[in-house]
Amino acid sequence: MDWGVTYNAGDTSITWSAPSDQSAAAPGSSATFGFTSAEPPVPGDYQSIGFDPALFKFYTNSGATSVPGISSVPEPSSVVLAFISMGLAGRFVAMTHLRSSGCG
Repeated sequence: MDWGVTYNAGDTSITWSAPSDQSAAAPGSSATFGFTSAEPPVPGDYQSIGFDPALFKFYTNSGATSVPGISSVPEPSSVVLAFISMGLAGRFVAMTHLRSSGCG
């Protein structure tokens, strides 16, 4: 397809547009659009809008897909630090309990 792409850094949308009726996707057909991003894929919503100039009518579709974004999964070093912190806190609680019960 010989479509144009409109995107500016920081935008929240990308626009693909056909330069002429001959390169447009016919009503009822489908097309695949894609791009590359430095950000990893995360779940997100999409909305597509089509226009039929013969009927002067807009069509919309929405759903969920993978979009570029920041993942909320913690880095491995953060997980290790959390486990060490919980272990030290557990040891402190156990030592305090033993001392208060006269066993330490």
